[in-house]
Amino acid sequence: NSDDEQLFYLQQFLRPNIQFTESLKELNLNRSHITTNGFNMLLSEIVPRYPNLRSLSLCKNQILSFRELMGENVNGRIGNGGERNLNLPVCELQELILSDNPVWSASSSKAELERRYLEHFVKLRAVRLGYLGYRFEKSNLWSPTTQHWLDINKCGRFLVDKGNRRGNNQAETELLRARLSSSTPDTIMDGNQDTNDQNDVPLALWALILERANIVFPKLESITRTDCQMSSSARTSNVLYYLVRNGPAVAGRDFSMRQEI
Repeated sequence: NSDDEQLFYLQQFLRPNIQFTESLKELNLNRSHITTNGFNMLLSEIVPRYPNLRSLSLCKNQILSFRELMGENVNGRIGNGGERNLNLPVCELQELILSDNPVWSASSSKAELERRYLEHFVKLRAVRLGYLGYRFEKSNLWSPTTQHWLDINKCGRFLVDKGNRRGNNQAETELLRARLSSSTPDTIMDGNQDTNDQNDVPLALWALILERANIVFPKLESITRTDCQMSSSARTSNVLYYLVRNGPAVAGRDFSMRQEI
């Protein structure tokens, strides 16, 4: 059947002799008749195979549900165990474009559950994901919670969520400074670092990261004219609070009112 056929073609991305596993950055599978099973295969098996893949476009396919994004208990309810309930490996995608799939316009009774699946996925497994598709804010899947995590992801959540140690390596500091100075607000959080400690941002450069995050949403608003259900100022405030609260200048400090005499 068509489902078996599209799974067969998707399995070709898993062949052991593929030469572009490290170089693939964007994958466009629009109008490819991908079903929910194919979508699950992409996120659980194929995307992890390509470590530098940052954009996956799946517009106008046949994706019906995000159920497999979250593990469920026997009662069919989303579990409370956090990441332990997730079936998927950590997703490094920055863009997962899902516009014009059936799940995009789910009925009101189904949309509530689908929103919960999506919220948990963006919060717990896709810490870089900042974009879900054109006019996502107009779809039945939009929620303030999902928008909140998408915005934080876009502006550099991965820099603070893996730890809050202060970098002290001069060479790494200069390398990051060069990347920051040559990047645009849209690409500042690309995150293609050469080191495993991607979150170890030197304290001296943290102000520059916050400055870039501060202009992301006003710039997007002026370019795309999107009618998001949250203003750019509110989105920016949420992001800056999260980055400051969890960044190297504040995280781990004791802010109790106790005073030492």
